[in-house]
Amino acid sequence: MVDTGVETNEGTIEDDGFSLARSILSIFSQAVLLDNCLMEIGCVGAIANGHSFPITMFFFHSVVNDVGSSMTSDSPPNGHISHALNIVLFLAAGSFVACFLGKLC
Repeated sequence: MVDTGVETNEGTIEDDGFSLARSILSIFSQAVLLDNCLMEIGCVGAIANGHSFPITMFFFHSVVNDVGSSMTSDSPPNGHISHALNIVLFLAAGSFVACFLGKLC
C-alpha cells in the first residue's frame, strides 16, 4: 500500500486539500488582536486604493467636460472647474492615505 501523505510532527498532511487549507488558516491562529486589526486596516486600505483611480477619473471627466464646454460658450465656468478640481485634490489625498495604510499594514 502506498502512503500519499507526508509524516510531520503534528501528523499526516493529506493531499485532499482540506488539511492544507486548515494549515494555511492556522497562521492566523497565532495572531493577537493588534495583528487582526492591522490586517483589517491593511485590507480596507488596499480596497480603497483600488477604488480610488476609477472614482478620480469620474470626477476628472467632469473637469474635462467643463473645460470643453467653456471653449464653445462665451462665459467660462470657473466655479464648476474649481469645485471639481477640489474634489480631485481631496480624492488624491485620500488615495495617498489609503495607499499608505494598504502598504503599511
